[in-house]
Amino acid sequence: MAVNLEDPTHSRNLRDFLLLYNVLTEQCFNSCVKRFHSKNLSRGENDCANLCTDRYVSFNQKLMMTFVENQNKKNKDLEEAMKSSMAPTLLPQSRPSDEQSESDSDKTSFSFVSSNKSRFVTKESKMMTLIPQVLRNERNLCCLFFLLLFSYYITMDVILYVTIQDTTFTDQTRGDSYSMFHPLSAKLVMSDHTNHYFMVPTTEIFDELTRFSKVFFFVTPNMVTITHFILALVAAKFVSSENLKHRRIAVVIYEFRIWLDSLDGVIYRSHAHETVYKSNKSTLGYYMDTTLDVLGGVAFNLGVVFFLFKGAPLISKTQEYILPFCKPAVPTENGVTNGNGEKYTKPSKKFIFWKCWCFGFQIFMASGSWDKRTEQMGEVLETNLKNDAQTTLQTSMLHSFSTWLVMYMWRLCDGQSLFQVFLVVIFMDKVWEFLNFVQYIGYVILISVNVITVVHVNHIKNVIGIK
Repeated sequence: MAVNLEDPTHSRNLRDFLLLYNVLTEQCFNSCVKRFHSKNLSRGENDCANLCTDRYVSFNQKLMMTFVENQNKKNKDLEEAMKSSMAPTLLPQSRPSDEQSESDSDKTSFSFVSSNKSRFVTKESKMMTLIPQVLRNERNLCCLFFLLLFSYYITMDVILYVTIQDTTFTDQTRGDSYSMFHPLSAKLVMSDHTNHYFMVPTTEIFDELTRFSKVFFFVTPNMVTITHFILALVAAKFVSSENLKHRRIAVVIYEFRIWLDSLDGVIYRSHAHETVYKSNKSTLGYYMDTTLDVLGGVAFNLGVVFFLFKGAPLISKTQEYILPFCKPAVPTENGVTNGNGEKYTKPSKKFIFWKCWCFGFQIFMASGSWDKRTEQMGEVLETNLKNDAQTTLQTSMLHSFSTWLVMYMWRLCDGQSLFQVFLVVIFMDKVWEFLNFVQYIGYVILISVNVITVVHVNHIKNVIGIK
């Protein structure tokens, strides 16, 4: 329902503004509807069309309700204005000239429209003032959340660095209660931030409070591993949906799967009476957990592939980016052409699969190389040496800033860290942009970190004097 722009009670300026707004929004609306019926809209533009439709109808309805209410209460407002202290500003002074009277009438009408419009939104304004400005939209909430998360990670990293300077990785025993900073191991220090500061602490505290591993002694780590593998399949189904809410549910499910992956390690260490966070490659459970982790990750990535098969944005043959909304598209036989004459087409399934495979192999490469590098760092920093001089050199190398820098790089580049970033971009609906960015540069970073780590481990061996 559109606003009647010919109503003489509206001021000239207001009518001009509404006329311009209606023309622009109606053009945008009609353009989106035409392209929607021609089935040339990308996933993002489809959402834009729906949003434009809703806002166009909602805006006109609200304006119509406001002006109808103003018209019905015009006489009542005039009487209230006469009694109020604002009467001189609301009522025009009489002038002999007809032209001046008409001008004052327009000003009076505009004053009443503004006054009643402000009254119309007063209740909503009072409610909104109770909520801080930063919490009123999704983007600000996300920025605030990641700012707090980043601050938490940095604070914990500072504490971890200071703790390492006062300890060694040999002959450590666990205290009565769990601590994120004792006992430490090369594997724990090289783990990603989310695993070290969220997953492991929460599972350890959960086991301490509920005594889960003791009360439910029949629950084995392999049973938990099978459970989180099933959850990975469920998350893969959700992430393949075109509905953003379903994909966000998939992210939550997969985060819970990662939590269970940490819980099976807690149960294993409790049953094996071990306190140090390290891998035991002599057990069948290690290979079962590794295999199901890989299969679960593959299933989740395939879910993303199927989602992109259905909702990948249009791309250019020269540049790969989302088709801009501001440039009208013209349907052609083989795709869409923008206002500049540049042609856009939907990417092929082979092209989409290649991009997803590049990132998926990066995760596989990062996980495998991380496991190997943590083992090498553990061999040179966690081994008890008989020679006191070698032990002193081993401790000094552990406390060196270069060792901390190498281990910290793996906190940012291991497979779990990459997967956490992937979950974030899925939640933010930026999958395609992320895959384009990380497709090749990720390999350069991983190879560089691996080379630096190998060189540093050999340097430590030469300094200590071990083979």
